[in-house]
Amino acid sequence: DVVENGTGRRADAPGFRVAGKTGTAEKPARGGYDEDRLISSFSAVFPYDDPQYVVLVVLDEPLGTAATYGYATGGWTAAPAAGEIISRIASILGVAQRDDPLTRSALVRAALTPDPEPVVRTAQ
Repeated sequence: DVVENGTGRRADAPGFRVAGKTGTAEKPARGGYDEDRLISSFSAVFPYDDPQYVVLVVLDEPLGTAATYGYATGGWTAAPAAGEIISRIASILGVAQRDDPLTRSALVRAALTPDPEPVVRTAQ
């Protein structure tokens, strides 16, 4: 699955092909930003090979725990929540679980296949 690597890997919802992006922002404070007060997020799309649904999880001032090694970033807090949400709602939405996930090499081939040359038309 796309979320196997990187900071979003904790959003994995086995069989549902999730892609997404983590986000972490420090909240504004007088004269700058407060690094101890975060907004963490994860936006997910699934299934990534035929996008039908988007899940956005935004957490205001999440707390790091022993399970997250003290981190409160999007990858450690919001991504797992998104994965759990997708795991629970996908079948309700009619998204079938896939037993034959695309391999990384298939994804790389698809990404490296060039788009057709654009047709440029000029005004006459």
